[in-house]
Amino acid sequence: MSMDAPRSSGVAGRIARTFIDSKLTPLIVIAAVLLGITATVLLPREEEPQIKVPIVDVMVNMAGFSAKPSIRFTCIYLRKIRWLAASERRARLVYGSPPRR
Repeated sequence: MSMDAPRSSGVAGRIARTFIDSKLTPLIVIAAVLLGITATVLLPREEEPQIKVPIVDVMVNMAGFSAKPSIRFTCIYLRKIRWLAASERRARLVYGSPPRR
């Protein structure tokens, strides 16, 4: 195929050619940028938004254990609870009871 052969452009090519040749394209770009800046400046913001983040405090008292086995035991227990809740939809959690084996 030679380089001089005319190629037909599709719909996207015709739209692109129209915007490339148009004198309104720079004005559209400038208007879009100004609208974006205006929206960013006028958007209401709070310094400390009042959102509620789900947090759980886990306290484990395992006398004689170091931190690593305590964390491992607790994480395995919590993963089992999460799996039960996801699979049964109505899992009950009894606080303070160790996992049953």
